[in-house]
Amino acid sequence: MINDLFFLSLLTFLLILVPLVILHELGHLITALIFKVKVHEFGIGFPPKLFSLWTGNTDVLISEDVKKEIYNNGYIGKIITLKIDETSGEPITISIKKTDKEDFSVVLNNQNLIVGKLKKITNEKIIISEMQWSINLLPIGGFVKMVGEESSQIKNSLGSKSHWKRLIVISSGALINLIIPFLIFPIIGMIPQQITTGKIMINSVFPNSPAYEAGLKKGDLINKIHDKDINTIQDLQLLVNSNLGKELTLEVSSSIPNPFPRPDQMQYEYKPVKEEITLVPRWKPPQRKIVMSPSNMNTEISLVEARKIDSRIGINNKLVVVTEVSDPNVEIPLSYLGEINKDFKIGDEIIITDNNENISSINLKDAQKYNPILGIDNYIQEGAMGIQILLTEEYETVKSLGFKNSIINGWEDIFNIIVLTKNSIRSSFIGSNNPQFQGPTTLGPIGISQVTGSIAKSEASINTKIVSLLYISATISLSLGVINLLPIPALDGGRIFFVLLEIFRGGKRISASKEALVHFIGFTMLIGLIILISIQDIIRIFSGELLF
Repeated sequence: MINDLFFLSLLTFLLILVPLVILHELGHLITALIFKVKVHEFGIGFPPKLFSLWTGNTDVLISEDVKKEIYNNGYIGKIITLKIDETSGEPITISIKKTDKEDFSVVLNNQNLIVGKLKKITNEKIIISEMQWSINLLPIGGFVKMVGEESSQIKNSLGSKSHWKRLIVISSGALINLIIPFLIFPIIGMIPQQITTGKIMINSVFPNSPAYEAGLKKGDLINKIHDKDINTIQDLQLLVNSNLGKELTLEVSSSIPNPFPRPDQMQYEYKPVKEEITLVPRWKPPQRKIVMSPSNMNTEISLVEARKIDSRIGINNKLVVVTEVSDPNVEIPLSYLGEINKDFKIGDEIIITDNNENISSINLKDAQKYNPILGIDNYIQEGAMGIQILLTEEYETVKSLGFKNSIINGWEDIFNIIVLTKNSIRSSFIGSNNPQFQGPTTLGPIGISQVTGSIAKSEASINTKIVSLLYISATISLSLGVINLLPIPALDGGRIFFVLLEIFRGGKRISASKEALVHFIGFTMLIGLIILISIQDIIRIFSGELLF
């Protein structure tokens, strides 16, 4: 089972990431070739190298001595390094040798060197394939090695091109990543999907919350927000969390409780005229401690009120095993645990759970039989509006949008993802406990592969799996596009920053060695960050924590 999941995780991760990397790097490659920038290598993944292919036809003049050296050393079909002289206008070979590892780096900043595969030899010339296409071991990125990325002194180098050409070449990969979601999301909309829809009913309202102050109550139906129909819980969550701190206009069917409903009758009846209610969802919804008699309504809630919202909670969820109990709210006698066949010893701390999940817990039923005010949690977390909701009168339907609506809805989804990401980042900075933004803040390659593998192995329909994986692909591509444009050393945005700095300084460049050092440090830090996030992902997996 583990091997199957590992294989699916690896396969789905590569099927998502590799095309995104290839398209990103193709953006750099195509624009570089358009502007006649010499490219030495197009690589997928990071070294060590697994496989490479050489293409191109570069003619170089040779002398009789060089020709003899080629035949004597069997250089035809081999990777060689040429030292050339171009003072006469056409490259002439001065010397030839077998390529060293260092030559691959030196050639990028030395116009008098050629590194490539010697294809064939004629009477006066040799033909070299200078362009290398490589597949590398670590599938977490890619690269395009261009001549003179930080130097303007080399012929056909990136650094020798005008500012606007350099900016286009450097930013083109990220721009491709930003364009991809605008193609994927409409495709998602056109794929038939089975969804569960119904009516959104308020199941409970927290006291002193925005919903409470606006007059919402248990049983009310939320029909629309900002004139947009609300048929799923996801619809509601998306609109609320995209508009934190802003006024929302809700169309509500106000409920009238039916005190004695017959089996064929609903628990609530509704006024014929729908009401319009406005409220402002909170950035920082409170987490209230459950107590018997609250002294601070902003941080505490009574057990009676809390149990109206969730019957499983109480004033404490941990107990210490003792011989004689002095406080039944925090202690439990060893004798009672023996009665329910629990093997504990004096001093053990036990937790209360919905069921016996581990050897250091007791289930909620046994705990409340001992003390009714105990529960599985002693805090209750509110949401942005301060309500809990149910999907009622639900039914299954197959939904597929037409071409036009798929484009409109798909592009709207992209905007919502950007807004939600912004709100999630802001929430983390202001210390918000909004439950919609809880969970892992970052996932590395291992974490993403765990998610994709779990989707592939799930029992969902094939269409649902395809849609989920496409959604992840579009989201990753959008993230890659945005992150790569940030002014982070070693990323495209870092290189763009140096070009803009050069423009600001009136064309005066930062020295190539200093810029290269900054990018090297940035690259080292990025690799270190990926390793740390991967370790975090591994810890999550082995601790059994769910990512979705």
